[in-house]
Amino acid sequence: MDKIVTKRLVLRKATLKDLTDIFEYASNPQVAQAGGFLCCQTKQAALKFVQQLASSESWVLEERKQTKVIGNLCLYETVNKETAPDQKKKLLGYALNPKFQNQGYMTEAVAGVIDWAANQKIERIDAFVSWNNLASQCVLEKNGFEIQDIFKSLWGSNLVIKKFIAFHKVI
Repeated sequence: MDKIVTKRLVLRKATLKDLTDIFEYASNPQVAQAGGFLCCQTKQAALKFVQQLASSESWVLEERKQTKVIGNLCLYETVNKETAPDQKKKLLGYALNPKFQNQGYMTEAVAGVIDWAANQKIERIDAFVSWNNLASQCVLEKNGFEIQDIFKSLWGSNLVIKKFIAFHKVI
């Protein structure tokens, strides 16, 4: 997997040395809820999350000055109409430590991944954002994503119905 370097970030593969930094934000219920993953209430749970992030199209966001992991970003596999993997279309997901939110870090990271995706011949990236997650909507809009749909779906471990906005970007 490629390392992606932006002005303030290095996007790279997660390692065990990132455990403490990842636990810092992955143990926050609001971050986990918005990111669509189970809140890591223990270091053991965070370790499993680090192992998941070590997959091929997942990156941790390391702030370059502090060499601190402040979030993660993933491109998930999608399937085509024949239910085969669609190599030209991915689903975007991300999470960010609240201490680093509203400073442009995720906007910067998403831009870097879009450039990477274009070089990989990925043609489209989709993203689903909670209706009330305005910051995440702004990240996508600043990166040229467009609204495709608004829908309701079951969400989270307690399966509540939430309203979402589906975004897409043609690369």
